[in-house]
Amino acid sequence: MKKFFFLTLVCILSLGMAFTVQAETYKGKIGGGPTGGTFNTFANGMSVYVPKNMDNVKLSAVGSGGSVENVKRVSSGESNFGLCYAVDSALGRGGKLPKDDTKYDGVRAMGFLYGAPAQLVVRADSEFKSAMDLKGKKVAVGNAGSGAAASAERFFRHIGVWDNFDHQFLGYSQAASAFKDGKID
Repeated sequence: MKKFFFLTLVCILSLGMAFTVQAETYKGKIGGGPTGGTFNTFANGMSVYVPKNMDNVKLSAVGSGGSVENVKRVSSGESNFGLCYAVDSALGRGGKLPKDDTKYDGVRAMGFLYGAPAQLVVRADSEFKSAMDLKGKKVAVGNAGSGAAASAERFFRHIGVWDNFDHQFLGYSQAASAFKDGKID
């Protein structure tokens, strides 16, 4: 937890140092993610913390689909900063995002924020023993445009089941509610 806090602080301070060269007030947008997600929480925190500690900076957190969408928004200039998975940034720069060969070369990494393990959750009393058992089922994979959805697609395509289940593009909070209500497997 201390390492996580330290890395977060370093990223926030790096962001702040980028603004210190500005004499007049800098206004910027930080692309976060869907409601209930970590990216959204970090973007909101940065938009509050940095301006409290730097008089010449005003930031606003912008909700988004997540990682892939943030790569596109930053590259186009719609957002000044965006949180994303390193793989989505690299694939975007190289024009290798799924079903999108556009080269989003207007982005660069500023630093590491945190590691994100993937999680596949099923009910304890379900018949599922492996991801292969999801064929024909409803599976929440993350918001459209999110790193979670892109990572899920990469994983499930790799094991050959992506085209064999019903993808539900739901963010974290929506997926948790749908799972609780038995609307997804």
